[in-house]
Amino acid sequence: MPRYVQLPRLNESEARLVRVLGINQVKLSIVKALAAHTEVLTTSALIEELGGEVQLVTILRHLRDLELDGVVTSSAPSGARQGRTVEWKLERERLRADLQALVDLLA
Repeated sequence: MPRYVQLPRLNESEARLVRVLGINQVKLSIVKALAAHTEVLTTSALIEELGGEVQLVTILRHLRDLELDGVVTSSAPSGARQGRTVEWKLERERLRADLQALVDLLA
């Protein structure tokens, strides 16, 4: 049975996007945490930003998905991360372009 965790609270608009568009709340929380920092966050820092409630394997899975989509980048290639401190950076321009594409689709 899956374990449900308490993530940082979403505002009303964010909660609506999660419901209506089926956005994964963990991914949204990761993107929000990275967006709140001008530089990079380590995986450990992301766990703390999410209140320590989300399991490492879950965060890593979502980071991998976000990285494959070009929304985040990391300081280490995917095959060379074990035992290393990995820093994650939000690719703001890519995310803006993707969000603009959604706005244009709905216009």
